Amino acid sequence: MENQEPKSHGLLSAVIIIVVVIGASLIGAYVLKGNSTQSTTTASSQQGASLSTTQTSSTSEATASGPVSVTVNETTVDRTTDAPTGSSFYIFDVTLTGNDSVSHPVNGSYFTLVGTSTSVYEASADAAVRVALPDVTLAKGQRATGQLAFQIPNSDQPSELEYQAPAQGVKVTVSKLPPPSRWVFSITAAKATWNASPINTNYLVAAVIENESSGLYYSTDTISVKVELTPYNQHETVNKTVPDLAVTAAAVSNAGFSIASISPQLPVTVTGNGNEVDFVVSISLPNFLPNSNANVGTLSLTLTTN
Repeated sequence: MENQEPKSHGLLSAVIIIVVVIGASLIGAYVLKGNSTQSTTTASSQQGASLSTTQTSSTSEATASGPVSVTVNETTVDRTTDAPTGSSFYIFDVTLTGNDSVSHPVNGSYFTLVGTSTSVYEASADAAVRVALPDVTLAKGQRATGQLAFQIPNSDQPSELEYQAPAQGVKVTVSKLPPPSRWVFSITAAKATWNASPINTNYLVAAVIENESSGLYYSTDTISVKVELTPYNQHETVNKTVPDLAVTAAAVSNAGFSIASISPQLPVTVTGNGNEVDFVVSISLPNFLPNSNANVGTLSLTLTTN
C-alpha cells in the first residue's frame, strides 16, 4: 500500500495540468473572438466615415448628397408656344439642404444641365415656372425648394443636373433624373355650344375660365370653367312666353380632356323670364405623350338641352 501513494499523487498532478491547459485555451479563444469583433466594428465605422457623396433614386425623385444635398423631386416638360421652335423647357422641382457648417449660396446661376449629347445648358426663364428657386444662403440643416428651367433642343435629353459653388469647392451631380411626369398646356379660352333647338334660340350661353392667369397649365391641374346661361328676357322685353331651358348633360370636346365634376349637378333649369343661371365644370387635363400637341387654345364644351 505504501508503494501506491506516489502513483495517486502523480495522477492528481496530471489532471490539474490538463484542466489548466484547457482553461487557458478557452480564455485565449474568448480574447481572440473579442479582438476580432472589435476589429470588424472599427473597420465598418471607418468605412462609413469615408463616404462623403452618395446618390439615391426612385421613379419619382433623385438625390445626390455632399456638403449640400440636391433632390430633384419632379420633372415637367413645356413644349407650348413659349418654347422656341425645335426646343423644349425642362422644369425641375428641386430641394437643397445644407449638411455642414459652411454657408452655401443657392440660386439658378449655380446650376447647369448636362444633356445626353454632353452639351451643357444654363438655367433660363420660362413662363411656366410657378415657384422659382429662391436666392438664399443655406446654413446647416436649412432647406430651399423651387423650380429651375432649362431650354434644350428636342434632339437632346437631360442626363445630369449639377450644382457648383466654386468658392466653397462644392460640386454635387444628380445623374439619375426622374423621367417627366407632368407636361404644360397652353389654354387661352373656353366656349360652350349646345344642340340645335327652338328653345335654345331664346337664350345666350357663354363660358369663361375661372382664375385664369398665364394661360399655362400643368397636366396635373384641374381647370374650372363657369358656364353662364342667360335668357334674352333679362336684357330686353320679349312679347311672348318663353319656355324654360334645361341643360341635362355636358361634355368636353378636346381630345384627352375629361370632366371631373359639375356644380351644381345637372340638370340645371333656366326660366324664360328669370335671371342668369351658372354652373361650374371642373375639367381634368390629359397626362399625354410628350409629342402630342400642347397648344390647345380653346376648351370646348358641348351642352345637351331639352
